[in-house]
Amino acid sequence: MNKNRLLLILSLAVGALSAEAQNFEIGVSLGATANSWYVSNTFAYPEINRNSIGISGVAANETATYQYNWGLDLGFPVKIAILEPVALHSGLFLSQKNIRSSINRNSPELEESIELDMSTYLLRMPLSLGYRFELGEHQSLSPNLGAYLAIGLGGDYTAEVNVESYTGEASGIEDRQVQGAVTYSTGIDEDNAPEYIFSNSYYLNLIDLGFHFGLKYRYRKAELSAAFNMGLVDTDPAILLNIIDDTQTNRYNRTLLLTAAYYF
Repeated sequence: MNKNRLLLILSLAVGALSAEAQNFEIGVSLGATANSWYVSNTFAYPEINRNSIGISGVAANETATYQYNWGLDLGFPVKIAILEPVALHSGLFLSQKNIRSSINRNSPELEESIELDMSTYLLRMPLSLGYRFELGEHQSLSPNLGAYLAIGLGGDYTAEVNVESYTGEASGIEDRQVQGAVTYSTGIDEDNAPEYIFSNSYYLNLIDLGFHFGLKYRYRKAELSAAFNMGLVDTDPAILLNIIDDTQTNRYNRTLLLTAAYYF
């Protein structure tokens, strides 16, 4: 009798583990990101902060273009079936977000142009709910909606600043015209370019948080997905790369993700 009970308990435990395994899946994914910045309050006049030539506190009119740049995305997606056909989607991903921008600024005292090229790496953790629509045998389509959290790990940048003319006063410089180009890049100048590109004070914000919208197509254990991440956190809270002092202007990440995954 005891033996039969033991066999019954073991069979129930195996059945429970099998059901749990069907509810939880983990996979590997490889994809691409296309990232840019959305700029709010573009009519605000930023101040120039150019420590290398002693310019500060000069208001200027700014025009800038931000292009979508491609990067890599890889990680471990996780799917947890909650109540069919609803599932929870999450995972852990290493995302590369690249930015390229052309910035032109002018004021009665200053005319300059900046070519900014930036590559950053973040640890991304999405969390969304998906609803599965069956398309046929072993095929499904799942729209999903949720949020994401990303933490900056590192990166590098190059900013080519060309001062076309400056006729105002600057500390340590006589009241005369200043012209010339200077290149900032990660690690070459301790005063203007830190080894660590993420900082809540003068460089890029360490934390990024926003909405996640996605669509997944699945065939057996293979999956193709497209998603759009809309950042809600200002990427440069104070002085962008110690070059552009524009506390009145906010820049938010806008990222398209295209990935392929396989679940085990």
